[in-house]
Amino acid sequence: MKNKIIAFLKKSNKSKKGITLVEVLVALAITSIVVAGVTSGLSFSYNTILKDGMVDTASSAAQDMMDTIVHSVQRQNGNNIDEAYIKYTLIPELNVSGVGTDKAYTDDVVYIDWLTASSGFPQQYDDTKKNSRQFTIKATTVDGIKGYEVKVAVCYYFNGDMSFATLENFIASTAAK
Repeated sequence: MKNKIIAFLKKSNKSKKGITLVEVLVALAITSIVVAGVTSGLSFSYNTILKDGMVDTASSAAQDMMDTIVHSVQRQNGNNIDEAYIKYTLIPELNVSGVGTDKAYTDDVVYIDWLTASSGFPQQYDDTKKNSRQFTIKATTVDGIKGYEVKVAVCYYFNGDMSFATLENFIASTAAK
């Protein structure tokens, strides 16, 4: 009986095959490739969602700023929009104080004189606080209609890169220069 058990154990050990080291390494390599692909896709999706959120927030802020400017200019009832109006009426409505020769700003809003803007709008400054929101207004005529061209830009940062959400609008006025 003892010999029959030993023979059975020897026979059953020979019939069982194990996994070789090569098979384990191949399975591990395939699993690693699949996991790397899934992780890369998830990371890309996550970054895209974050960037889209920042763009949406900046675009919303630009729209709010543009709405404030449009309503303020329309309340002028045909009066000219000049530097004094921008300095003493419009800028406070945008929660800004302090005015320089060609810019008015506090922590995050910059008014850019149109002559300065001709070198590029929006402008990038070394001081990131001045980059957050910018606007410029120019009296102009489009198709015989006098009015104001308004540009607004709101800055956002993603992965260390600065970008702007920008809007442009024409506001008709009977008294524009």
